[in-house]
Amino acid sequence: MHAVVAPGDTTVDVASPPAEEPPPPPEMIDVSGTVSVVDYGAESVSGVSAGAASIWAVSVADDQSATAGELVRLDPDTGEIVTQIGLGGGALGVVAGPDAVWVPATDGFLYRVDPATDAVVASVPVVENDPSWFSGGAANGDGVWLSPLLDIRGPLAGRERVFEATRVDSATDSIAAVVSIPEPGWFGPVAVTDDAVRVGSGRMVHRIDPETNEVVASVVMPNSADVGDVVAEGDTVWIIGSGPPCWTCSTPRGPNHLAARVDTASNEVGTIVELTGASQAVLVDGHLLVGSVGGRTVSRIDTSSNTLEAMINVGRAGPRTHHLTVAAGKLWFDDQTQWGEPAPESSGIGYVPLDVVLAAPN
Repeated sequence: MHAVVAPGDTTVDVASPPAEEPPPPPEMIDVSGTVSVVDYGAESVSGVSAGAASIWAVSVADDQSATAGELVRLDPDTGEIVTQIGLGGGALGVVAGPDAVWVPATDGFLYRVDPATDAVVASVPVVENDPSWFSGGAANGDGVWLSPLLDIRGPLAGRERVFEATRVDSATDSIAAVVSIPEPGWFGPVAVTDDAVRVGSGRMVHRIDPETNEVVASVVMPNSADVGDVVAEGDTVWIIGSGPPCWTCSTPRGPNHLAARVDTASNEVGTIVELTGASQAVLVDGHLLVGSVGGRTVSRIDTSSNTLEAMINVGRAGPRTHHLTVAAGKLWFDDQTQWGEPAPESSGIGYVPLDVVLAAPN
């Protein structure tokens, strides 16, 4: 696939691929008999993250009140709850790094938890008067990058736009940079590697140089798909298209549940794998595992051939596969309630042996 770029233009807009008869989807493989669930009575779980030799999640309530959420720490070997940590505001999500756990909260602060003591050791003010501001984030040893979603219940079809990416320095526990996003959009997944930070916004993914804190390149998703997640490991970068129907699009869109691989040398989208549903994803052992929006399936893509090789069912009940993470030889997933869905009586975190997921036949 080729893209035409004007001299000096770092944005690559990729045309939708020509219409072709899609290959038949692989047969659904049922591994629900190997799934375990940690249920701690929360109304919903928002985010699950691995770091500091633990699994971290937050429990939330639909009203997103100031006391709605707490941070939950689990032992990745046993799946048992180690501790539950209250915060100054209700937790909106969790971003775990190698030596710090970052929790955005409804009071507009980002809380830092020390995994050595399970104590809140810092609070960083990020936004004011917006109890549902958090959209996405990623951490490394230097700190954390956040993508605030300003006024999620705002005027445009119930959603507002991401305007900036915020960098918090772990050495000072303060905001080190605020990077303007050139094309504001919805959602805001973040992926961090040694030499790049990638932030999704609407149909675009913007690459930020962490040395200069400037946007240096952008990629536009094919088929007018909204960016639901960005995953990166070294030179391997995938963008997950999982947006809802476009309320403002004047032209029909192509299939928008997809995984698109980015050629980091040319900054172009190459292979596109269409999916029946997609939410967030994780790279592991030469595979891209993609969760489903409101569902309980995992799509497995072989990254050496860029092909969808298996659809894996983790059960008709229990947690959905909205967020995914990997730790202690297990694939972990949460049960985040989707907009418009009634809250379950209780929900929790599920996990399945990773070798079962990777060995499931085509």
